[in-house]
Amino acid sequence: MQTKRTIRLMTMTLIISMLLIGCISQANKEDTNITYQTGLPEKETKPIIKMISNYISSYHPTLASDEQRDIYQYKGINLENNTITYFQYKTDDMIDHFNRLIDDDHPDQILNDLWDNETYMQDINNPNNWHLPKITLEKELLHVNSNKAEKQFNLSEIAVEENIELSNELLVDIERVHETAFYIKVTDVNNDHETYRFYITQDLQNYVFLDDTTEAFEQWMTDSSFDDFKELYPQIDEAGSLLHSFTYQQILDIEKSKIITIPENDLLSKDGKYVLLDGQDQILSEEQPLVIQKTEDYIAEDDKIYATFEIDYKTIAEQLDFKSDGAVSMGKVIYFNEDIVVLFINFKAPVAGQAGQTNVIIDFSADKDDPTYYVEDLDVHSFD
Repeated sequence: MQTKRTIRLMTMTLIISMLLIGCISQANKEDTNITYQTGLPEKETKPIIKMISNYISSYHPTLASDEQRDIYQYKGINLENNTITYFQYKTDDMIDHFNRLIDDDHPDQILNDLWDNETYMQDINNPNNWHLPKITLEKELLHVNSNKAEKQFNLSEIAVEENIELSNELLVDIERVHETAFYIKVTDVNNDHETYRFYITQDLQNYVFLDDTTEAFEQWMTDSSFDDFKELYPQIDEAGSLLHSFTYQQILDIEKSKIITIPENDLLSKDGKYVLLDGQDQILSEEQPLVIQKTEDYIAEDDKIYATFEIDYKTIAEQLDFKSDGAVSMGKVIYFNEDIVVLFINFKAPVAGQAGQTNVIIDFSADKDDPTYYVEDLDVHSFD
């Protein structure tokens, strides 16, 4: 795994390379060539539209996506609701929302109105087209109707087969869906909210029930039954040995049958494909470029750099007319996905208190070697 010594060497190599190609290093910050554009872009970009969808969907699990839509679980099964339901955000609607943001003097208020607002959640007319099973729970009986079959599962009996005893108060959420299988999370309310993983093939013929622990999952990865559900986890490297786990800071190494946790302060992107070195710092360094690597290179301890960006707090404060010398109490990453990094920055006043806050959107979609920086206070502190 990456060591701090390796990171320092990579950063030194990057700075030397930048000097050799005529770029301005951060060591000469008064001559920095970073341009921060005030406001959002005049036209939407794919990563920003995806960001809006991910933000306003709040805590709802993402189940499927394509160029036209993102699909989420709406409501899981709980003590008051016995059926899993779904909703979608259409890309065209997200573009309309984006246009509202750039046309309004208070985009933060518009975005706040969109967050987890049922008004903008659209029903899915043909759930079978998206391999979304109909799932209901009556006591311990889970009734599943997929696009290929219909079946009833006795969760208590299935759990006993794995030496697990479930209570009669369960929460059930669908976490991942693929045309071949789906994954359900079961939470036992009366057992300290212990969680379990329930995997079912779309034909409902094969299933796996296991503890939601690293040990149980790694043991399962060595079993041939894992192959029935591997497609639930997209590959994130060219060789296909690393898979996205959809668990915070974790990826799957199927060759070693191991869960790899990204360590220390480094941050794994939402899609699992990239790692931002020191990306979990509460105040990102402005003394040197921040480095993004492909996850496969990071795991292999390869020095290859995918992209970089820089932060200049003082320049941002001056551009926003904040009464601040550039000192910040917070300058952290709140969203990191392919081609985009979003920051939340809180500036200190010269004597005491706060001078102001803002978000910075760093968009790599046009040119990863020369990202575009947008400064706009969307009043977004976190995507959690």
